[in-house]
Amino acid sequence: MSAPTVVDLLEAWRASRAVELADAIDRIAVTPVPVADWAKVAATKDPDVLGGLLATVPELAASFLPTAASVLGTFGDDPRITGAMRAWILDPPTTSSSTYPFWTKMFELAVRTRDVRLVAACTKRLKLPQKNSQFWPKFYAVLERTKVALAATTPGVVDAKAIAKLAKGKRAPAKVVAIAPRARSTQLLLVQAREHLVAGRIAPAIDAMVERWRELRVPALADLVDRASTLLPHYDLPLPAGTAKQAEAAWDAAFADGAARMPQLLTGVLVGGVKLAELRLARLASLPADPRIAQRLAELAGLAHYRVASPVRTQFWKAMFELLVATGDTRSAEPLRLAFANAAGDFAGTYYNHHRQAKRLLAPFVTAVAAATDPVYPTTPELAAAASLASAVDAAIAKDPARTLVAAIVAAPDDPAPRLVYADWLSDRGHPRGEAIVLAEAHHANTATPAQRDRLADLYHGGQLFGPFEELCAMPSRGPRQEPTIHLDDYTNSCPRALPKALALIEAGLVTWQRAVEHPLMPLVDTLDAKNPAIYGDLGDPHPILALLGPAFRYIEASGTFTRSR
Repeated sequence: MSAPTVVDLLEAWRASRAVELADAIDRIAVTPVPVADWAKVAATKDPDVLGGLLATVPELAASFLPTAASVLGTFGDDPRITGAMRAWILDPPTTSSSTYPFWTKMFELAVRTRDVRLVAACTKRLKLPQKNSQFWPKFYAVLERTKVALAATTPGVVDAKAIAKLAKGKRAPAKVVAIAPRARSTQLLLVQAREHLVAGRIAPAIDAMVERWRELRVPALADLVDRASTLLPHYDLPLPAGTAKQAEAAWDAAFADGAARMPQLLTGVLVGGVKLAELRLARLASLPADPRIAQRLAELAGLAHYRVASPVRTQFWKAMFELLVATGDTRSAEPLRLAFANAAGDFAGTYYNHHRQAKRLLAPFVTAVAAATDPVYPTTPELAAAASLASAVDAAIAKDPARTLVAAIVAAPDDPAPRLVYADWLSDRGHPRGEAIVLAEAHHANTATPAQRDRLADLYHGGQLFGPFEELCAMPSRGPRQEPTIHLDDYTNSCPRALPKALALIEAGLVTWQRAVEHPLMPLVDTLDAKNPAIYGDLGDPHPILALLGPAFRYIEASGTFTRSR
């Protein structure tokens, strides 16, 4: 029997992700490729030369490393890549911020490869003190995210005796390797997500859903990711604003925590100005694809440009549109069409630069999605697993304290007790809405001191107390505050006692509507003023907004309002 080839071994490993097979592949002797020949040899895509290419990477020019990482990604999943990374993590071939894309690409490969052996190297590096440069905080943050992602993978099981014989070249691997069912194939990731969710482990559940979504791009699974994200502890918790430097520090801290704080990252992407937003878009682009990123960017694209960024801010719109397309969330196609296409469905606008960018970057994506059939779950068992997961998401949302506490307020609207219980719950989680509710109750009862009214006005003026309602509705002016009583009176009409009730709508796309309708505060809202027909068009029945609001609301044409029937 001839000795197994690299291709044989890789075939067996890719089917199992077994550690023993990965170790056997790593032990294959390699001859380093000369630096001068690296690109030429890599272009062959021959798996036999990959080991030699990896051995030479630390000797390559630092400026070439990002390109080298892209080339390595074309070889497909291979444990030799993560085997090399175990050494690089401890002895980095580059620590320059200008070459950081090398690490971005390599860690994307590591997560894709699902080689659990890398977890130990990440753990060891994380125990070492960081050095003083801009590189290390980013590097340690991606190590932490990679460690979490790989820890959720269970490798296959193989026959140890067969591996020993295989290493000696006595048998071909396809004949002797006993491979367990793949731990992450088909429905199992969704089963894992459900188990995490039932146990209250929200972030790991979302990670498992997102990982499977990257392979399938099923819109219904992306919707589950969005809904489950409303259960995260940091959901709708605003990032501190302050100065541009403070805003950037707050966003950086959230980014270091990874996907668990994705809602905060996306809500705060514009905080501090467009110049910072451009940098944040670049950093979001360094993360693996996530449907929540696409939904948020599609939402921003659907808002009036004057509320997001100047239409001539070329780099901002280019970065946003490129990331939207790269994420590949098919759900974003329709909001983008509504935002940029004309009645004929053409991206014909060219007056502003962001229109031209949309025509160049978004039009092909939107057209391709419209012409294609939505992806679906590939097997009946996975479809059943997805249905079970959806039920678990529904059950978790039904028990969510953010919603049950609001339901108690709805049931007793004039009783301050449920409001104060909700305020305590919010304050325990660091949400400024909790303090605002307490102060608003005192203001409502005419017991607030001048200092308390000033503080309440400051909280209102700071914004982001009301999640997506800030972008859906015409909240009172964010201009320079004058007398606190004037500012408070503005809020008395729209958000009495620091909770939304009757809101005036402004221009917003369907994604913003979806976020608002699904927000825990929505049951408090009784009236939505939509008098501007230029924005919302014919509001007759049926209408997308009415469909989102559901049977609890009806549109009163005479007053131009959506009114809840209680």
